[in-house]
Amino acid sequence: MKVKTSRILRRLMGIAGMRLLAFALAFVQAVVVARVFGAEVFGIYSFAISVITLTGLVVSFGLDQYIMRELAARGLDVAARDAGFRRILRLALSLVVPLSLATTLLGIAAFWLRGAGGLYSIPLGMVTATFGLLMLRKFLEALALGLKQPVLSFVGSKIVFPLAMIVGAGLVWLTGGARSDLVISLVYGAALLLSLCAIALVLRRPLAALLRGGDPVPPSPFDRRHTLVAGYHLVLVLSGTMIANHMDAIMIASMSTPVEAAYARIAWRLAEGVTTLQLIAMLQYKPLIAEAHGSGDRAALGQHIRTLTWILSLSGIALFVFVELTADWLVLLFGSDFAGAAMTLRAYAVGCLAVMLSGSGVVLLTMTGNERAASRILWIALVLNIALNLALIPFLGALGAGIATALSQCLLAILTTRACRRSIGFDPSFLTLLRQRRSGTS
Repeated sequence: MKVKTSRILRRLMGIAGMRLLAFALAFVQAVVVARVFGAEVFGIYSFAISVITLTGLVVSFGLDQYIMRELAARGLDVAARDAGFRRILRLALSLVVPLSLATTLLGIAAFWLRGAGGLYSIPLGMVTATFGLLMLRKFLEALALGLKQPVLSFVGSKIVFPLAMIVGAGLVWLTGGARSDLVISLVYGAALLLSLCAIALVLRRPLAALLRGGDPVPPSPFDRRHTLVAGYHLVLVLSGTMIANHMDAIMIASMSTPVEAAYARIAWRLAEGVTTLQLIAMLQYKPLIAEAHGSGDRAALGQHIRTLTWILSLSGIALFVFVELTADWLVLLFGSDFAGAAMTLRAYAVGCLAVMLSGSGVVLLTMTGNERAASRILWIALVLNIALNLALIPFLGALGAGIATALSQCLLAILTTRACRRSIGFDPSFLTLLRQRRSGTS
């Protein structure tokens, strides 16, 4: 099948505009919330967000990502009539709903009624009380991505949520309200509810079609154990970098201070700028890679990988240089309280560059059925990251976490590139560009 790269790139530019808007909103949200509430409250809030994000990854069993991949491979019309796909949906409901309810009840009892969590009890109570809303939004956004509607997949969490947080923090500042952990928790709860309503509203028609079904098609194979194992690997490989970042926030808050946790949070938020185009491109290319692999079209698969390599390598280098040169100024956007975060930002940016230069390695392995290999590699990188955190955070605080993450991401980049060459026969890293240039000049 001939792939019209120009058409894909034109669509990608439209997605890029929306994703850049989302990135800008997330950045403004972090700046406004940090300036209004200060480094300590922002650090306490960051700890709670990291805890609930990792809890969501565990409770979901990766089934949201598995559903996204299977829906992208089948298409809405076939999936709606496929009994095998419906069994996947029922499995997700039977596991995620009761676990989400249990998490909410246990969180309320532990953090609000018993006061567990100490300094972090109020935000932890809020994020667990609203955990069901978070999980519902998570699965709805995965469905949107599976429908090859990448913009819809982040309209709730990346557009409406940061807008609501900005408005809420602005109202606190304008009215002179208390800059406390309770107030920031209430702002979070309201923003989460609004973002859920937004994604549910924009997905109402495809959801109705999925529920309505139609004339049955031959059911696809379904194996409960295989589905859960595949989901587990998917959640790790597609969220590996995010897991490492949230582990940093949790470990810093536990081993150092909320202020150091706030440094790590804003440093990572800024360092993400290096990977901006990766986030944009993956929204478009994840379902396309899954589709090309599912149909056995290696020509299309190779073309997608080559395009991604150019996009990620060139943009990663340019943005890395910018972040390294302007780090001292960038952190001051969050307020003078954050001046000490500049070196942490530079360390995180090194790791982000390594990920960009390795291309689409993790996603390529995952979308081509090699999620086990990707999972093993990510576990190695995560274990290294945690070990280095334990060694460095007590002495260097947030900077130690930044160095640990940079080193573990460099290892991740090397191992995923080798795995792609061995398992798939494609090299997604910038080394491909160097070889092409060398062969072209020889």
